[in-house]
Amino acid sequence: MPTAELSPRAGPRNFSEREHAILRALAGAVLPGGIGGTPAGDRLDLRDGCEQPFRQADPLLAVAFRALVWGLELAPLFLSRRHRRFTRLEPDDRARWVDAWVGTRFYPVQLAFLGLKSLIAMAYCSHPEYAASIGYSTECLHEAREVGTPPMAAAGRNQSPLTKDQVPMTNDQSMTKPE
Repeated sequence: MPTAELSPRAGPRNFSEREHAILRALAGAVLPGGIGGTPAGDRLDLRDGCEQPFRQADPLLAVAFRALVWGLELAPLFLSRRHRRFTRLEPDDRARWVDAWVGTRFYPVQLAFLGLKSLIAMAYCSHPEYAASIGYSTECLHEAREVGTPPMAAAGRNQSPLTKDQVPMTNDQSMTKPE
């Protein structure tokens, strides 16, 4: 009986290798990179980042996103004169398709593309190589998780509770103190 492939740190996969190739092509079109030394979206391995939102979500959500991925892949095949899948298009043609989806007035297409683009952007921005390229360091957060202390305390910041005088007033409290 076949079992789902397991990643050493992730668990079962929601997307197939082919679907990850489609997402990688979309990442290259949406996030071309090169701005300030950031890597292009299709140069990073975004598998774990794309899988992360679906690990504890309803399985039907992953099915819906898989349908969106395949819709993205097959749309140029049926809606263009070249009759090629999205991953078989040249990078410039992929960029034109992305621009067309961004600029469409048909709301369901906009919504579907926004969902895929958001998934790619979350995976890209959470990738360690991207974080390092913009100078972001997560070392203090990793140390805090290992030790079991809150991240702010691990960074050496005081987390003392507020005193009664420091608590902000709500709308129903008066500006003057009762006598």
